[in-house]
Amino acid sequence: MENWQAFAAGESSSLDQPGPAAAMLPGGEERARTLSLIDFLADYDARRNPPVYDIRKYDLFLLRDADLPQVPGIGLSPAAEDWLTVDFLDLPQRPEVPAELAELLGDGATMDPHVRPEIPAITEGAERDEHGPAGPDPELLAAAQQWIAAVWEPFADRWAEVTAAKTLHRDLFQQRDLLATDRESLELVWGFGRLRWRHDGEVVDHPLICIPVEVEQDEATQRIRVCPAGAPEVEARCLAGLSLADRAAFMAIRQSVRDEGTDLWDAQLLQGLLRPLVRAVDHEGTVVEQTPPPAEASAAVVDGSWVLFMRRRLPDYQGFLERMRALYRRCCFRCPRTRNSSASSRRRSTAPGSPCRGRQARVSRTRSPTSSATTSRTGSGCWWWPRRSRRSVP
Repeated sequence: MENWQAFAAGESSSLDQPGPAAAMLPGGEERARTLSLIDFLADYDARRNPPVYDIRKYDLFLLRDADLPQVPGIGLSPAAEDWLTVDFLDLPQRPEVPAELAELLGDGATMDPHVRPEIPAITEGAERDEHGPAGPDPELLAAAQQWIAAVWEPFADRWAEVTAAKTLHRDLFQQRDLLATDRESLELVWGFGRLRWRHDGEVVDHPLICIPVEVEQDEATQRIRVCPAGAPEVEARCLAGLSLADRAAFMAIRQSVRDEGTDLWDAQLLQGLLRPLVRAVDHEGTVVEQTPPPAEASAAVVDGSWVLFMRRRLPDYQGFLERMRALYRRCCFRCPRTRNSSASSRRRSTAPGSPCRGRQARVSRTRSPTSSATTSRTGSGCWWWPRRSRRSVP
């Protein structure tokens, strides 16, 4: 894909010497062929690398904002350099059971923090023998109840908090190891704007905007840190193969976010970005507080929630081809006319050595999916493309 060469062929053009763009007919057969090639490549890529509409299908690490444990040791700090921190905590020690209550509660060393100790209930009118009431002493039973409320319950709550923090610490540590050993095929991203939509026979459950993140660990304290490692990107692959209300507007917003960036932790800025995006996806799309499961024939909905997840890395060929498609549709494939131009001057402009052909001008660049630069239009109005290897696309 990265070695394919697009150029405007003239009457005497070749792979070694691209012909002038003015030789192409405006909106004619050459443009139609190029657009057909772009459509073919997009369809081929979609078939070879089917889009993932639901991030759960990655079957990898996934943490939604609603599932983040709200416990000591876990910190979410959008304004800080590290968005998420998880401390390495030790489990609390099991409490000692008083000797007089050991018969009722058991040994503290084997006490289960997940199961509340059970003690016999005090029954009224219990049978008595010569030694007193049958069963445990009511005073001991009351003391055991008080010990459970005052000692065991705080211990169990703290055990649950530390266990939640340790579980997240372990999961993030595993993601760090995965990235260290398989960075070429995996990436950890922080997604914003959960889109849920049932359309064209597919169910979409995917964030609209993602930022790559890294997992780091402090060697001294063992604290895990999750910090951003790139710029925000509007997701296009999760909508590949689906009919959108306004794909051109969607890609224009995508390019704007890529060029200018945005603060996704600012709720107002995020809503202002999600609203035009969801309407470009579906004319009836709306921004809601919390997205419900999509119903049949329902409009697209998006909310401001976030999700941290691991996914398989793929080059953004769909976005690259969409930009090329938009570029060719805007292109007239000819040099701009002047007021005093004539048919003969236009014919001369297409000859080898003409000013239009040889003029070098500053060009803009469009990023390819493999980070190579692709030349677009020159200052003279002609379309120039960098020479690439003649090797065909595998």
